Amino acid sequence: MARTADTSHDSTTQVADDEARWAAVVERDAGHDGAFVFAVRTTGIYCRPSCGARRPKRENAAFYTTPDEAEADGFRACKRCQPRGAAKSETDTELIAAACRVYTARLEAGEQFMPIPKNSISATDVMVTASGLLKAADLAVFELGMWQSWTGR
Repeated sequence: MARTADTSHDSTTQVADDEARWAAVVERDAGHDGAFVFAVRTTGIYCRPSCGARRPKRENAAFYTTPDEAEADGFRACKRCQPRGAAKSETDTELIAAACRVYTARLEAGEQFMPIPKNSISATDVMVTASGLLKAADLAVFELGMWQSWTGR
């Protein structure tokens, strides 16, 4: 059976906790990543609250405090959101920081790069700039993944 909250709480608190967790899942709230995981009984998979996978019916969702608890009940980790790994925002931040460090070092070494567009700030202009940073950092392998994560395509 799914463990949804500390067993020292009464059942009313547990239901309230489950409803708050379900609201976070419905909203794909990344702020709750790491606080709990939810599992889908019909698929046998557990995910982060922010996972982009199709939402289950409420009656098929169970909540766990940790991935270990979900796995102990027979669920496996989602391959899309990888709830056991670092949060996506953390890995994106690390990737961008690495690209910026290499870009700065090459700029200080005198390399010339395409200027950042000043008259427009569309998504396309931002991606050109991000693409340039990734190429400058020799991280072009990640370019497609970054594009997909930023645009949802």
